[in-house]
Amino acid sequence: MKSLLLILFFASSIVHIQGQDVWVNYVMGKPHMAHFDAMKAVAKEWGINYEAKFMGCKRTKAMVAESKKIDKANQKYFNKLAEKFGKDWEKRFRFDVQKRKPVYTSVENPVWKDPVLGKPYMAYFDTKKAVAKEWGINYEPLFLGCMPDKPGVKEQDEEAQASNKQYLADLDEHFGKGWKELLEAEVQARLKVNTDK
Repeated sequence: MKSLLLILFFASSIVHIQGQDVWVNYVMGKPHMAHFDAMKAVAKEWGINYEAKFMGCKRTKAMVAESKKIDKANQKYFNKLAEKFGKDWEKRFRFDVQKRKPVYTSVENPVWKDPVLGKPYMAYFDTKKAVAKEWGINYEPLFLGCMPDKPGVKEQDEEAQASNKQYLADLDEHFGKGWKELLEAEVQARLKVNTDK
């Protein structure tokens, strides 16, 4: 009886997905909810019809067969998305999802302290802080003044670099190598838009 109910459920979901363009993410096992919440939010921003179906931990032949049908239907929708957003849409989409997922969900709240020598361009650092926040990164510029030889400046710089080490390594793991360059490019683009106004 349970098998019959599962088959009926799967059949109804196939009718649902064939009737419209929708990306059905068929999830077996214990889901990491922060990931799927981020997927839903980014899909909505992009205008992608996205639906996560959580199927539990028990894998059956019917579920595996169903996931193959869903993958096939998804591929048709992915082709349409590639036409709309470009061939690399999925890579960019998944990166946006990573930016949306919190790097830390525990009480621990690390901060990326960015030592800055010299007179700071405040619009740059305000923009960098805003972009970092959108990415889920706690960023604070650490203004050390204009005299690097002043007592205590070198120590503050070294202390900030040491405290950043683990957090920056975690960010590398979360976003992938090269994330700093992407963040910097977004900051520069935002600054250009703001100065062109």
